[in-house]
Amino acid sequence: MNRLWIGVMLAASCAAAEQVGTLTAAGPVKLRGAEVPGPAAQALPVASGDEIETLADAAVLAVPDGSRVTLEKASLGRAARQARETIVCLERGSLRFSVTAAARVLICALGRTVIPSAPSEGTITVVSPDKVEASAEKGTVRVDEARACSCPPGPPPGWTAKKKAVVVIVAAAGAGATAAGIAAAREKKEEPVSPSRPQP
Repeated sequence: MNRLWIGVMLAASCAAAEQVGTLTAAGPVKLRGAEVPGPAAQALPVASGDEIETLADAAVLAVPDGSRVTLEKASLGRAARQARETIVCLERGSLRFSVTAAARVLICALGRTVIPSAPSEGTITVVSPDKVEASAEKGTVRVDEARACSCPPGPPPGWTAKKKAVVVIVAAAGAGATAAGIAAAREKKEEPVSPSRPQP
């Protein structure tokens, strides 16, 4: 399948949903479950709700406000636009964010809302089904435990409404960064939990 035909299909899909940004990768990447070869993975349109899975290379999501979210290799995420905010849901692996001063970018990791300050740079990693690490090299990053988050079309099949406790570690990664503390989530009944962990 050539690059032109892939671009036509992705553009047609975005026409039915709000576009979040564009995706560029050095190597093959999966977008909406379809593998796109490296030469064709240049400025691909990403619509709200699209799933992005990186393989052996990282992929960069560029949004209109100038912010960039890099999904590292072997990572799985989803991008969405909700109420004028760009939301990137990280389900597996890690990402690097670079948020501009005028940006409204949120990261949803294991159902937790991680908010980078504007501007800021840093990383977020899903270490295990019950642990997320977030760090800021510039600016700050904090966890809003009171705010549920998800990306459409909703939780993956098999997820339950009951959520186990997840430890989110927030730490400074550089001299110019500020740590926001450590947040341990309590059980709630309105957010999904990964089926990879046994339920009590």
